[in-house]
Amino acid sequence: MRSRLPSPLPFVVAAGLLLSGEAAGQTKGLACSGVKVDSLPAGKGGGTPFSASAIEDLEFRVVFALAPPGQHVLRLRVLLPKGALYQEIAVPFSLDPRATGATEAVLEGYPRPVPVRTLQKTTDRKGTWWSVSATLPVAGTMVVENSLYGTWQVEAYLDREKSPCTPPVSFDLAP
Repeated sequence: MRSRLPSPLPFVVAAGLLLSGEAAGQTKGLACSGVKVDSLPAGKGGGTPFSASAIEDLEFRVVFALAPPGQHVLRLRVLLPKGALYQEIAVPFSLDPRATGATEAVLEGYPRPVPVRTLQKTTDRKGTWWSVSATLPVAGTMVVENSLYGTWQVEAYLDREKSPCTPPVSFDLAP
């Protein structure tokens, strides 16, 4: 079973009232609609619990009801079963990095510039939404070597906000 995302439609009206974080000088109020956790390669060990022996990576896809204008940095805090921070992943993104000329971003704590990702547009019978994703390696990592199995959480933060942009999402990782 794969984790389900909430419908993006209830967020459209609220998100439509928001200004660009870059244009307004802030991102306060710019909300994510949800986080979807899936396994890579797709279809292997899918659903929860995810089988660490059957997958290579986990993919975290953060969804927005509307495309946030400007360039932003998504921070994903991946928490171990007992709540300690396992890893923080920073993902710079924009609607069209080539149009802004910013194809790389210099991020604190990263030794080299990081590629700016393009928001992905998805349309189905429920509507249109935007997303950006990041991967967390599982195979051959400390997760498997130290049997770090159980219920994990991922929190999504936008730019320098102190509060998550969506409620934390739990997922189970098994041997």
